[in-house]
Amino acid sequence: YSKIYGQYFYTLGSIRKLLISQSVENTESYLQSLTQKAKGYVEKARYFK
Repeated sequence: YSKIYGQYFYTLGSIRKLLISQSVENTESYLQSLTQKAKGYVEKARYFK
């Protein structure tokens, strides 16, 4: 994981490992939700720069 602006985020490699090991839910709706949240965090980080 990475720490950005005092918040912790999982890296893509870590998320991939969790999905492969089936430690987290991997339905289509869950993955879309996760992707939308990640895009929101990226946009927020760009705003603060």
